[in-house]
Amino acid sequence: MLPEHPGQEELASYNASLRQKDRRDYRKHAATVLDELSGGKATGFEAKLEKKAMARVERAAREESPDVAGKTDVFGSQGNDFQKELARRKKFNDNRKYAKREVAQNRLEEHREKEKAKMAKLLEMVKTTRSADALYQG
Repeated sequence: MLPEHPGQEELASYNASLRQKDRRDYRKHAATVLDELSGGKATGFEAKLEKKAMARVERAAREESPDVAGKTDVFGSQGNDFQKELARRKKFNDNRKYAKREVAQNRLEEHREKEKAKMAKLLEMVKTTRSADALYQG
């Protein structure tokens, strides 16, 4: 608000604040008009698609990393430590699989031997108890 008898500085300050308000209103109006003319801001699925497209363009524009194989990195280690770790894990997992396979094979053999012994006892029992009119004459 303007006082009843404003001075030179008060008038200048008041006019400056009016100009700022006018600029602010104009920018807001211009943004609204531009938004309406451009079809509005994408929302929902369309916005997601646009965002993915922009990310794809940015990834394509990014430069490739320089080849650092065989050189030491920032931390002073060789670049092939990762490959060594992968090989170590693969060897460990292969050894563990082999050990599990051995245990399973041993269990299977034990089971087969027990089953064979049971069948032999059953066959022996059948031979001792068979009668002349039995179906099996073997």
